[in-house]
Amino acid sequence: MVTDTGWLVAAALAIPALLIALVPRRWLGRTMLAWALVPLIAYAGAIAWEGATRTGTDISIENAVLGFSLISALFIIPWAIACALGFAIGFGLRALFRRAEPTTPEPNSAAAAAPPAAQPLVAAEPMSISGAEAIRSDAAAWRQVHIGFSDDGLTIGGLDVWALPWRSVDTVPLQLAHPAYPEEIHRFTVQEVQTGPTVVRFAASELSNGVWGFYVPRPYPGAVAALTADGSLRYEQRVGDVGTGPHAPASWAVLIDMSTQHVVVDCVSWPASRISGNADGSLFLRLQQDDGETLLRIDPIARTFRNQSDNGAERPLAELADAVARLRRPRADLPPGPHYRHISPDGTIRIDTEAVEWGNSHWVLTPRVIDIMSGRVVLDLWNSDWDATISYPGNRRVALDFRRYHFSGDLAIELDLENDLYRITREPGATGEFPSGPLAEAADAMEASGRRVAELAATQDHGRPIWNPNEPHGRFAAWRTALVIFIVAAVLIGVATALSLNFAPEAKPVLIRAIPKPDLKS
Repeated sequence: MVTDTGWLVAAALAIPALLIALVPRRWLGRTMLAWALVPLIAYAGAIAWEGATRTGTDISIENAVLGFSLISALFIIPWAIACALGFAIGFGLRALFRRAEPTTPEPNSAAAAAPPAAQPLVAAEPMSISGAEAIRSDAAAWRQVHIGFSDDGLTIGGLDVWALPWRSVDTVPLQLAHPAYPEEIHRFTVQEVQTGPTVVRFAASELSNGVWGFYVPRPYPGAVAALTADGSLRYEQRVGDVGTGPHAPASWAVLIDMSTQHVVVDCVSWPASRISGNADGSLFLRLQQDDGETLLRIDPIARTFRNQSDNGAERPLAELADAVARLRRPRADLPPGPHYRHISPDGTIRIDTEAVEWGNSHWVLTPRVIDIMSGRVVLDLWNSDWDATISYPGNRRVALDFRRYHFSGDLAIELDLENDLYRITREPGATGEFPSGPLAEAADAMEASGRRVAELAATQDHGRPIWNPNEPHGRFAAWRTALVIFIVAAVLIGVATALSLNFAPEAKPVLIRAIPKPDLKS
């Protein structure tokens, strides 16, 4: 038969284990703290009950503290061990429960599981879908591989797409973004070329007179190659097994001089590299490593290149390989500490982000936005707590989605360098038209937005009831579980104590015999 002590030990392990396994993740910390403080709550309740039920009992704070100190000296280590074991069991059960939970399939999950080439078959009619919706439905299944002139020697999957007849695939045309100008949505048709048993599928669109853009299904293992407009350079995006490890690239850029068949540069040593053609006939060589991106612009006609990242000077193409090798080393132009560089798709905007650990494992990426063409710093938030997510909605435009780590602020802002304007596009609680103005006032506008958000939060909290039955996620909601834990634990401890007292064996009286006095006379 299990003893009363056994039941108490089992309860001390089972209750915290079940709590950790079942409560939501956001309440785990409060739950663990609440359970650890249960003895203190129970002791305070016992003292209060004693004072309320036994009249005439003198209970002083000093005696209560002394009693708790004596009890703690005996039971604090066993209680800490029981809590640690119970929490450990609970986290183990929690992981088991989470793995066992069935996942709800997303709509069209069967279509998502189909081969990538079949996904465009469900695309919507091109005239009945907006640009944003088109990108969500089609761009998820297709990726850009090339932009260039017709008959430029483009090869996809080893086949020359211009030398072979195209066979139109009977699918609805796709709505995809212009490879160089993401804000422009174009109509792409799905085509196939074939040599023997090899069939290559791609999506193509004539973006302007003689300029074509190409997409291929995701994922796509084939290499891509093309010639510049004057035919002097061949640029390739190669794929293959080039080694193992964290820095082995899935694909890399190669540039070849067609007159000598000499490899001008091979970027296989970079973690990531990509080369693509521009509508003006130039090439962009984008290199990426741990400290961010570097963009090189190559002019095939002038046989020169320059570092587009800092608007560098033109240099002979023969020096490209040496320049790429030097850029592979850590950059010395950034200050100490983690910094990262981002370049816009059109090569006109550079964003240097500074990583600062504002809390334990809580890193904040603050941006410095630079106009590459003029060298002007458009927005500088270094040494602040604005954490940014970066995107590029169009040519010479950057969108920054911010949250603020320590102070009030939660907004999205778009910087238009072409027109020297900023525009706030999201602000919690804002009504009416969002603020906009010159770029020089963007930082002040963000601070003003933070103050408005703080004032709105203070207004909403003023006079607000602790608990509103119509608001299940109100301010008091996070503490309800802790309160339930206190009540349940106190009841269980009280029941266990009562059972121990009622079923304890009756104490037998102890007879004390008189000790005879010694006979001092003898």
